[in-house]
Amino acid sequence: MVRGIVAAGLAALAAAAAAAQPAQPARAAPPPPAAGLEAERGALVAAERAFAKLAEEKGVRDAFLAYLADDAVLFRPRAVPGKEWVSSHPSPPIRLSWRPAFVEVAAAGDLGYTTGPYEVRGTRADDTAVSHGWFVTIWKKQPDSAWRVALDVGTPNPGAPPPPATGAAAAGLEHGGRREFRGGAAAVDLAAARASLLEADRAFAKASLVQGTRPAYLAWLAPEARFYRDGSLPLVGKETIRRALSASGRPELLTWEPARADVSRSGDLGYTYGISGVKEDGPEGMTSNLGNYLRIWEKQSDLSWRVVLDWLQPLPPLAPPKTAAPPPAATPPPSGVR
Repeated sequence: MVRGIVAAGLAALAAAAAAAQPAQPARAAPPPPAAGLEAERGALVAAERAFAKLAEEKGVRDAFLAYLADDAVLFRPRAVPGKEWVSSHPSPPIRLSWRPAFVEVAAAGDLGYTTGPYEVRGTRADDTAVSHGWFVTIWKKQPDSAWRVALDVGTPNPGAPPPPATGAAAAGLEHGGRREFRGGAAAVDLAAARASLLEADRAFAKASLVQGTRPAYLAWLAPEARFYRDGSLPLVGKETIRRALSASGRPELLTWEPARADVSRSGDLGYTYGISGVKEDGPEGMTSNLGNYLRIWEKQSDLSWRVVLDWLQPLPPLAPPKTAAPPPAATPPPSGVR
């Protein structure tokens, strides 16, 4: 199990089956004031750091069992119930460390996410091999007000990240500086909010097929969006992502289908995840190169959903089918005999 992450021998994380909708839609409480939102960000960062500390002290397995929500999802390589998977597998023989670099929390203080660099080392003192990457973790506040992990993924990338800030600069952590949104104080029908987010994700997928993936992304990304792909550091900002997409030689026609959506009680922050693929010969062509994706969405001032974080990771290739063993070779004739 590892931070949804560990490329060097560890499977990528996943997601579990969609949760049943409540019989009576839950209603949102008014969002907290800005001071309360800042306190929630601080509490979430503290939970992330405590999670990392426990992994260093007790190991990856114990830390994940302590911090995964009961309904958490991991990708192994497809979506699976997180706690069930972790509890049925031994702790990987690694030392995993990480730190948060960015945090954001919904207006209701019930849903948030963190992202930052991770490092993987072997457990032997003489093991000098190190691999690096960035994690993305969705957190959900539990009935006892504790933050727990709802979903965890990551991307491997080359090179170590910049060192963390020290002194006064370390007191604060980068966050989205959330804009006030007009619907923030209204009660939210959670079932309707989840449905609207699924509809937005499917509209995005349709635009990718009709308009092309690059222009669709530029239309659906928020200005401050983050973009996570294996083998590269996260891209931050729509203009940076635009330049990367323009320079990329990767296939242009992506498609996807969301498996689940969840939304904060304030209706301003949510996420979707599912299976992605590449259309080889136009919108009606065969879908190949399947992968998992996670998308974090934020409600904009015009009440439209836009993507603030996009993570995609290809599924490992399928193992070749087993074939029957060839018949034993005939015994060669004695030397000198034809």
